[in-house]
Amino acid sequence: MRGAMAATVVAMAVSLVPAQAIAQELPDNKTDAVAQLEELAHEAVVLTEEWHRANDDLEARQAELEEATTVFEQSRESAEQARGDEELFRGNVDELANASYQGARFNKLSALLVAEDPQAFLDQLSALDVLAAGNAESLDRLTAVVMQAEEAEESALEAEEAAAEAAAEAEELRTEIDERREEMDIRIAEVEEHIDALTAEEREQYESGPGGGGGGLDEGEYEVPPGTGTGSAAVQSALSRVGMPYVYGAQGPGTFDCSGLMLWAYNQVGVSLPRNSAAQASTGMAVSRSQLAPGDLIAYGNPSVHHIGMYVGNGNVVHAPTPGQNVKVVPIDNGSSSPIVAMRRVA
Repeated sequence: MRGAMAATVVAMAVSLVPAQAIAQELPDNKTDAVAQLEELAHEAVVLTEEWHRANDDLEARQAELEEATTVFEQSRESAEQARGDEELFRGNVDELANASYQGARFNKLSALLVAEDPQAFLDQLSALDVLAAGNAESLDRLTAVVMQAEEAEESALEAEEAAAEAAAEAEELRTEIDERREEMDIRIAEVEEHIDALTAEEREQYESGPGGGGGGLDEGEYEVPPGTGTGSAAVQSALSRVGMPYVYGAQGPGTFDCSGLMLWAYNQVGVSLPRNSAAQASTGMAVSRSQLAPGDLIAYGNPSVHHIGMYVGNGNVVHAPTPGQNVKVVPIDNGSSSPIVAMRRVA
């Protein structure tokens, strides 16, 4: 029997499940040994993509935190300004109210009795009208700035709450990322140790297994339709990496995981993609199989996305398959042991 190895069996769904150490060993039977290694490698790939996704989520929460903090600062400044305006206009209203009270005892009849001539009477009436109009205007402006101050303070409170929520979510994600990374490292080490222990015959069978899409097509065995668009240019970038090894979490230029290859290839032609395969599989627009064109992304999963490649044309896909294998071109249905779940055009 092969020597027993400490392992971690991880059930990955939507949430993280703590690792539980179980003794693992590869069977003596060659076919069973390769099948078990493929399963371990698949779990490690899923963990890697989940780790990428958690990092992407953390970046999004941090961006939300920065935005909420900015809105809070702006709203707080607006509230302070509005409260200052409120004090100013409240003082004006108080002065006008006092003047109005005094003016109430000096009505039109009083103006007529004390006026020295008709013009003086008209001037006094005009002054009373101005006083009344000024009082109404100041009251209106006071009402407006009070409402403005209340709205600004409410916006500041909402922004402060949003910032606190984003900060809490970011902290939770940091913890989750650390846990995922620990689990991922354990599984990766196990897979790499198993791969190193394979015989030449077992390694050949492993590289030709369903998870790796077979040994890959030689350059003369596939054709790439001519094209000058962004998708075709991305295909050429990806094809230039054929033969380079799969490494968990790598995004080039000399080693790649599946989503890292897509990210790198499209970066070479000025197109930005998300880091994880699930997010990449939601980018751009959906296309049908009959509409596939060079550069379209082909996502595999069961049911959630855990692997992704790039359509090169004529029914083939270029991808970084799995640990222990290299970037290769394979028929589209051999890109993964899981079925195709999404086809997307990103350029």
